[in-house]
Amino acid sequence: MCIRDRRRALSRGSDAPRGLREFVRWGGRVLVCAQDPEWTAFALGLRTAPHVSRRVYRVNKGHAVVKGLEDEDLRDWRGESKLRPGYPVYPGFDGYFTYGWRWGNRGGVSSCPIEKPHRGSWRPLLEGEFDLAYTPLMEMEYGKGRVTICTLDLEDHVGEDPAAERVAKQLLGHVMRGSVRRKARRVEYVGGGRDAELLRGLGVVFKHVERVSGLAELVVVGGDGMICGEVERGVTGRGGHVIYLRREGSGAQPHGVVLEWVGEFSGSLKVPEWEECAGLSGSDLRWRSTHGAWVIRGGGGIEVGADGLLGRVKQGRGSIIFCQVDPRWLPAEEKTYFRFTRWRQTRALCQLLANVGATFVQDERFMRLLERPDHSVMLAGLWDVQLTDPQVESARREWRSDRGISRRARELIEAGVGGEGWEQKGVPAYMESYGPHWASADGEAVFRKIVVLPERMRGRTLELSIGRADQKDTTFFNGRKVGETDDWYKPRRYRVPGELVVGGTNVLIVRLFDAGIHGGLCSSPEKLYLRPVRVPDRFYHEDYLPDYTPQEFELGDNPYRYYRW
Repeated sequence: MCIRDRRRALSRGSDAPRGLREFVRWGGRVLVCAQDPEWTAFALGLRTAPHVSRRVYRVNKGHAVVKGLEDEDLRDWRGESKLRPGYPVYPGFDGYFTYGWRWGNRGGVSSCPIEKPHRGSWRPLLEGEFDLAYTPLMEMEYGKGRVTICTLDLEDHVGEDPAAERVAKQLLGHVMRGSVRRKARRVEYVGGGRDAELLRGLGVVFKHVERVSGLAELVVVGGDGMICGEVERGVTGRGGHVIYLRREGSGAQPHGVVLEWVGEFSGSLKVPEWEECAGLSGSDLRWRSTHGAWVIRGGGGIEVGADGLLGRVKQGRGSIIFCQVDPRWLPAEEKTYFRFTRWRQTRALCQLLANVGATFVQDERFMRLLERPDHSVMLAGLWDVQLTDPQVESARREWRSDRGISRRARELIEAGVGGEGWEQKGVPAYMESYGPHWASADGEAVFRKIVVLPERMRGRTLELSIGRADQKDTTFFNGRKVGETDDWYKPRRYRVPGELVVGGTNVLIVRLFDAGIHGGLCSSPEKLYLRPVRVPDRFYHEDYLPDYTPQEFELGDNPYRYYRW
């Protein structure tokens, strides 16, 4: 079985075939194999774990892709993963890496685990990594078709590991022949404005109505809403679903549901084996601490699941779902450790809604990005460098003063692609590693990168990141100053106005002043990039604090930023 060279097609700069969205909308199937992790995060808006994963777990054990496999088959595959460099070398970089050193990729299962999107129709088939919040394999229905993203390192292990070969065969069989869950052609909501706002915040595409129409295939009922049994039977008789959002109190409820107040509730690790719960796992339903909650304890003909967070009544060709999952319920603003739970609750509610037919605005957003990705330019690698105003390093580590931009540096900035005396050196690195005349020098240096951009990026505002610079940088794009920072530890992230951006050759120049000890552009390689600025994709909850936000550096939420310790 040969599945070689199916990955990196997009991250190498290619676009997907035109008409991809319409192809899937009308019943096509698409399998996207692993792309470069940084590209996946920047171009598609999907956050990734920064290292090779060697163990993953099944989400739904009966799924066709993992049929006949055990969790032990999904770990430590024979052979070596090659999507990421196994033995990376960054000349001159003797500081701490953002995510710690990596050395070797043997036994890898996935080199690009994706953090499960909090919003949208994505359904994880496998999970792993921190808090089981990442997945190397997920699928999404879009119209009448389906998109599957696989970041398992099958290309490297098929032929060497029997489990990898079996996963590959079953995955291809499922992609080509597996049935597609049908999306509801019309979603209607009955209830007050508060839960309507919840649905809009999740990105659900729906119609707010007072009375359910005969065309509704999914009806969402707010916590203060009600519909009669005849309407329910009409919807479920057509194969549709009714889902009741979180309800409170000990009074009368639809279908005689009995609610009980539990003062110290911690969520659930028991996911019901219902088709409506496909893609959910204990990582989605458990809470990070205890808090009070109204949970389901019974009712007429109701199956109770997830320790009372869920209830189900099978009816006609569809079902009625009672859902006590609500990302607004926990006091995450006051008790910030509940923010993780709020993300999981958001994902769990979106997963339930997607499974019963809901469509999300994020689905369309992703398909547009997949069809025409926002390619980013990674800036790590060889740069042109010059030491323009050296000052001898102090033996007593006294700090040197900045004498301002030197005449030579101004000449180089104005010369653009021209100028003489350039040396080619690797970035990121400490500039002391660049050669004998750099080894004991502080002072001013100029770094230049010639960046060739596609014509479609002409006139677009860009986000420029050069990571950490030691110590003071003044950064220019096509001769115009776009930013300046004087702090050895603060990351540089600047906006490049669209009026400066041309299709073809662009010149990025960083005038750097090193006051003492180490100097240079010395961040981790993934922190050096140039990418278009776009509206937020909203695949993830907006209260997530990214790494290297200058105002919130100490509060970044990426768990892997602590690997350096």
